[in-house]
Amino acid sequence: MIDKKRVLLKIKWWSEDLTLFLLLISGILLRIIVFFFQSPFNNDDHLSVIQYIVTTGMLPTSDLMLQSYHPPLYYLIGTGIFYFESIKLLQALSLVFSILTLGVFFILLKKQSLFPQKFAQRFAFSLVCFLPQFIIFGNFISNDSLSYLLGALTFLFALKYTEQRKTLSLITLACILGIGLLTKSTFLVFIIPLSLLIIILGLKDKLSQDKIWVILIIFLFIVTMLGGYKFAENSYYQGNPFYNNLDLTDSLNHSQSFIKEISSIINLDITTLINQPTFLPQNHSASLIYYATFWYSYIPESNFKGNEGSLKWLGPFIYITAILPTLIVILGAGSLYITLWLAFRKRKGISAFLSLDTYTLFKICATMIFFFSLLLVFIVGIKYDTWSVFQARLTFASLFAITLFFSEGLLCIKNHKLLLYATFFTYILLLVLFLTYFICEIFLVNDLL
Repeated sequence: MIDKKRVLLKIKWWSEDLTLFLLLISGILLRIIVFFFQSPFNNDDHLSVIQYIVTTGMLPTSDLMLQSYHPPLYYLIGTGIFYFESIKLLQALSLVFSILTLGVFFILLKKQSLFPQKFAQRFAFSLVCFLPQFIIFGNFISNDSLSYLLGALTFLFALKYTEQRKTLSLITLACILGIGLLTKSTFLVFIIPLSLLIIILGLKDKLSQDKIWVILIIFLFIVTMLGGYKFAENSYYQGNPFYNNLDLTDSLNHSQSFIKEISSIINLDITTLINQPTFLPQNHSASLIYYATFWYSYIPESNFKGNEGSLKWLGPFIYITAILPTLIVILGAGSLYITLWLAFRKRKGISAFLSLDTYTLFKICATMIFFFSLLLVFIVGIKYDTWSVFQARLTFASLFAITLFFSEGLLCIKNHKLLLYATFFTYILLLVLFLTYFICEIFLVNDLL
């Protein structure tokens, strides 16, 4: 006898989830193909840190080399791989992290409580699958790829804790965040939003203040014990827990100086990108650098340098086509803040948060994490007057928040058919341009163009 119920369930999976699954497979295949043609190195020398550990058996202090200010986890993992003395094998470690990151996003974006509309879910996931900078920086020998994985895992386990509120979920979330801090100091931006989420969820569950404090202290203790190494080392040797390579390289900072007036920060004249699609020191603002490096290889890296030559035409097309999706992302972020603002209009203080459902609280937490990441980039960039800090990849550990914004933005316009169709058209065109970019770069590397 044929089990009709099982057949119907399979048909439902086929119709609803096949597109998402095919996007996952396509994203994995694209990463693997790019891996075979992409150079392992970008503009940051992470390999020298691994070589130092292999040679000396010691961890370098932050002032020894340009990248040794980073926490050590990636380099310790890389050291084990590099004993085989294969650069490509070491690069493959980043590829594995990149593929795992895509898998985590696949799990997150299947959550109907966060992505109730299938079209929004699929469009948001396709961004993760095909965004050039997310793929390229996920394939370099650097700690970027591991940080992207740990960022996605932090969101996943924050969601699990939001849903379950179990001790194991809390400990797992704390461990993931602590490991994140052992990979990149930028994971500091996750601590305050997640702490607030834990407090508010405790209040929603009507826990006593003492119990909420115990839960929060356990969370912060685990995070500190796992992730505090580099901050302690910097405090001991440098007298500054947040010591970084911008403190070390005054000459580099001077060569990257660009802030002259407020327009150096907020200028949004996209025609400058159209006229000059790749980076020139005299022709940029912080906001434009972030926009350009999010959507395209604005700053040439590795051996993919067609954007400097025969592919120059591609950059302007991407920058123009990305305007509407960017506005949808901003609209989605704005809608979440409006939700919070309306809650505060009806109720005062903490009761405004308590009036929101748990998934909305999680979305607001994700929003805070992203904006703290963005704020950190702009604070550090302005403080050190250094243009290279404004690259979007430095916020990719919180890229999941962008997928939420994109989905929320699409939901905001779902009843405006003309705008919705325009968004669909431009976004599909953008994906085609992304794939064109990779195809052309691979052909150029092999001297076929």
